[in-house]
Amino acid sequence: MSYVIPVKSIDGFVEEVELLQNSCAEGEFRPASDTAASSRSNPRDFDLVLNPEPEEVLLRIQGPQEDGASGSRSRANLMLCAPSADSGLVQKLKCMIESRLAEEDFEQAEYKIYDIFLFLQGAISDGDIVFASQRDASLEEPGIQDLAAVPPSFEAEVRMTRCIFWSRTYSSLRIA
Repeated sequence: MSYVIPVKSIDGFVEEVELLQNSCAEGEFRPASDTAASSRSNPRDFDLVLNPEPEEVLLRIQGPQEDGASGSRSRANLMLCAPSADSGLVQKLKCMIESRLAEEDFEQAEYKIYDIFLFLQGAISDGDIVFASQRDASLEEPGIQDLAAVPPSFEAEVRMTRCIFWSRTYSSLRIA
């Protein structure tokens, strides 16, 4: 899955790469394996790691290429590479990237690839994206039970109790 990202220029792309490099944790940002020999002054392809191994999910950035002879420039590409992730997670990431690309304010974002990375990192920290390894680890913690094992009526009962509680509170406030 590949997405074409408009960037202002090669210089603008270099600035964005430096911003990503400076703001990512160790191991989250690295030159793509097949371009590791490329110099830092002329970055082209980079990987952003969304989840540490063993279930690594990458956003591969392919930098814009300028044709010196014609002066034309290609746009940067963002590719979703998830070799060991399940198809459900890949589909969710794909939908989230596409939703961000479709939002009106995305066109005004100065650093578009960085924006998408932050958007996905926010979704991960909010729990909107859960990796299998994280889900399995949370189930092993004491006091945490598998939500799928809870009977369907449990959620409805909790909602009803909350509803009754709030209606009583509201009535007592109105009378007072």
